[in-house]
This record gives sequence, structure tokens and C-alpha cells, in this order.
Amino acid sequence: MSSEALARLARIHSVDGTVYLKRAEWSEFTAVSAGTALYGDDLLKPDLNSTVVITCPDGERSDNPPTPGLENSVNESCPGTPRSDVRPDFGVSEVWGGSDLSIPFVLTPRTDFVLSATPTLRWNPVSGATTYTVALTTPQGTVWQVTTDQATLPYPENEPELMADSTLYELLVTVDAGTASTDEGLDLKFIRIFGSDVSAAEAEIAQVQAMDLPDDIKILVLVEEVYPKYSLTGEAISDLLTLIEDCTETAHIYRLLGDLYVKSGLQIPAEESYQKALEFAAMEENLEEETLAYLGLGTLYQAISDQEKALETLQQAKAVALSLGNAKLVASIESQLSGL
Repeated sequence: MSSEALARLARIHSVDGTVYLKRAEWSEFTAVSAGTALYGDDLLKPDLNSTVVITCPDGERSDNPPTPGLENSVNESCPGTPRSDVRPDFGVSEVWGGSDLSIPFVLTPRTDFVLSATPTLRWNPVSGATTYTVALTTPQGTVWQVTTDQATLPYPENEPELMADSTLYELLVTVDAGTASTDEGLDLKFIRIFGSDVSAAEAEIAQVQAMDLPDDIKILVLVEEVYPKYSLTGEAISDLLTLIEDCTETAHIYRLLGDLYVKSGLQIPAEESYQKALEFAAMEENLEEETLAYLGLGTLYQAISDQEKALETLQQAKAVALSLGNAKLVASIESQLSGL
């Protein structure tokens, strides 16, 4: 697969100054940051004395950058860039947990597929916990068991790696104080991808890593364009958490993390991520991410049957979408509100 076929969207590579974006569905511009996905019928308007670098769908930087002070079509900078829908589409879990902070509920890998044979393991850090007992199990029994004082565990050395053969795995975590991840009462299984998907996913990831993009934006490409194709939710969450741990924080990153936690059925992590997204969206004056964060919260609350909070946050999403002039999204939110 060529990089042109892989990287379907253009991206803002870097911004020196301020750049504003208007998508085809909007009537207004909003400020955006590096890493933002761009569609062919988007318009960019850099401030005077601002410089914007765009990476095109073929992975190369555009040699026709947007002109400061003017409205510029993305297709002028990157001919052939497709248009697309900007709504998040990771999906919504039908099974919910992550609502009790006294439980070391699993963050990753929790459900879906993983690519690595030795994934990093993460769970909720329980306040006051000094030791966690961590076990990897299959329907046939325990594969390995270790203890740690951390809530993030690199895959243990010298332990059997995950098999790429459709084996169902479950991560079990117990706190010295007595609570356990199984206290959620959920049947959570994950699988290492197998067959032709392994080489296909590895090839696409390698192509993204070879692109002329900063490392943090490569992760955004993977999270939004590659991992969803293979249901690699754990990889996506882990990569975004690594960015945050390295002090790379934006509304975009936190909103994506919230979306992925909604897909994973993790209530409190999703709420916290969306709230952080709203904080950064306000600082960045990014109305798109503000809209999507409120929409994510509303979708979360609707999924867990908290009608009051769902109504409040969906109305906030609608208000911001109106300020963007996004009539299509407003209509979608109104439809969601009518179902409450």
C-alpha cells in the first residue's frame, strides 16, 4: 500500500502564529492547531505574518502553502485531498465500567485487538494502594502473574508473549487493599490481531512513521486513520497517554482520548478527558474541539442513562455548533436530543 493511499487526509504540519479553519459545513472560522486533519473543501486563513506548513495526503509537504491574510482552499495546497465528515466515529461501548475509583479497572488492553505481542499494561491507580497483583489469563488458565507498585506496567520480560492465534486474553488487577478489576463485574477480553491483518497493520504503521511529520502528529494520524481500521483501541489510548505524559497536550489529543474511552466503556476516564479537552479548547479558542468534547460528554451520559447531564451537555454542544454555523451538526445533535 502506498503512503498516498494510506494518508487519506492532509494535516497541519506546523503553525508559526495563528491559523483559522472553516470546514465546508461551517459558516464561521475557528482557530486550529498543528495536527488538525484537513479536507479538500476546507478553507484556511492564516493571520498576517503567520506561517502554516501543510503535509499533503501523499506524505509530502505542500509547496503551495496558504497565503497569510487570505482564505485558502486546502485543495489549492494539496490537490486531490478528499472531503470527509468531522464527527468522531470510534463508536460507543454497550458495556460500561470505570465508574468506581476504588477499583483498579483496566485501561489498556481492555477490549478489542492489540498489535504488539508485548503491550504496555495500564489500569486505574487506586488511591492509597501500595501493591498491585497483575495476572494475564486465558480460558485455559493463568499465563503469568507479577506484582508491582505502579499502575503502568511494561510487559514483563521472560514471560510468554501474546499469541497471534485468536486466543482470548483478560488482564486481572488486584490491589493489596482488596479491590480488583473483576469487581466491575464485566467480561472483558482482548485478542492479538492475527493472520494477514498483522502484516497489513505493521506496513501501514511503518509508512506513517516514515512520513515527514513531527512524532506527535504521526500519532494523531495513527489514532485517527490507521488504528480504527484494525480496532487497535489499546494502542491508540496508550499512544495518546504517552503524548500527555511527555507534556504534549491539546484539546484535540484529550478529545480523542475521551472518544476512545467512550468506545472502551470507561466513564470517569472519558469524563476527565473531555473536561481537559474543554479547558484546552477554551485556551486555544478552538470551537471545533469544544463542540466535539461537549458532544462526546453528551453521548457518554446518554449511554449511561444520565438524562439530565446528557441534556445539558448536548445543548452546550448545539450552542457551540451554532456559533460555528455548522447546520449539519446542529441537526444531528437535535436528533440526538429528541431521543432523550
